[in-house]
Amino acid sequence: MAALSLNYFDVRNNDRLFSDTEGTWLAGGMDSVRLEAFAALTDYAREVTPTVICRRLTVEARDEDSKPLLEAVMDVVIGVVCLRRPRTAKALKKRRAPARMPSGEPICGAD
Repeated sequence: MAALSLNYFDVRNNDRLFSDTEGTWLAGGMDSVRLEAFAALTDYAREVTPTVICRRLTVEARDEDSKPLLEAVMDVVIGVVCLRRPRTAKALKKRRAPARMPSGEPICGAD
């Protein structure tokens, strides 16, 4: 039977850290740590409310001595897809400046 090791999986949402204070006992070495970190990352990604356009989720695995073992990182970017409506002559007369993303890029290819 493989030896059990106590591992901690801290979750980081952008710059906010949620420390694992209980830990998880695992057998199977780094393969088990890698699988557990990936499972924790995907579970957390499902729970996060998409309130921001860009988010970095990280699971930081460490051993019982707080030695860092690995990081699993997921960058989540939410883009808006626009469906264009056919333009009428009246709508063309009322045309406003094209909408832009915070980065300055036009939304929906408006330029």
